[in-house]
Amino acid sequence: MDLFTDGVQSALERAMDGVALRQRVMSQNVANAMTPGYQAQKVEFEGALSDALRTGTSPADVTPTVTGTGAASNESGNNVELETEATGLMRNGLQYEALVQATSYRLGILRAAVR
Repeated sequence: MDLFTDGVQSALERAMDGVALRQRVMSQNVANAMTPGYQAQKVEFEGALSDALRTGTSPADVTPTVTGTGAASNESGNNVELETEATGLMRNGLQYEALVQATSYRLGILRAAVR
């Protein structure tokens, strides 16, 4: 770890990486909502990040996983659920904003301490 990165900062960074990946995957799902045979994907990282924090493992070692959603397919073989994706995109945006605010707050504390 460098001077300004502790376990909490590392966890915030990994969470932002996971949320950013989720945003890309969900956007890809929406873009392919009418593509025959397309199977929607989801991103999971919260459980692994929580386990790393609980066990003292470095959050930097957590890697988000992309898997299929497992939703039922329609007659064209596509399983994108637009309502689910739309609400997920909104929730994901709020989550990212909260992580950015937490990081900004932590950096503000460091800035004040340096002054």
